Amino acid sequence: MQKFLFLFKGLALNPQQVTESYSNKWVDYMGKLVQGGHLEAGSPLEPGGKVVVGQDSVSDFKGEQVDIYGYLLIKASSLDEAVELSKQAPHMALGGTTIVRPCREVP
Repeated sequence: MQKFLFLFKGLALNPQQVTESYSNKWVDYMGKLVQGGHLEAGSPLEPGGKVVVGQDSVSDFKGEQVDIYGYLLIKASSLDEAVELSKQAPHMALGGTTIVRPCREVP
């Protein structure tokens, strides 16, 4: 199995949009990934942070620069399988985007 990073992008929901039903869809999705042996790690991201450029430049991260609001590290047999798994994420039905990146093996 190869590892892939899912970066969830571009769909910032306000608290009123995060309904119990929507949250339950994420629980179901994550459960299916676990049952299929695909999920290795993941988390939603808090707003804000820092952008570090070199040794001497640090600035505040603003969501409008790049809106990545969560990630998953998954295992799949191929990039095609990873893409299919990403299409099932609940935010996709609301117009969200998932970036799927293969992880390089490090000896």
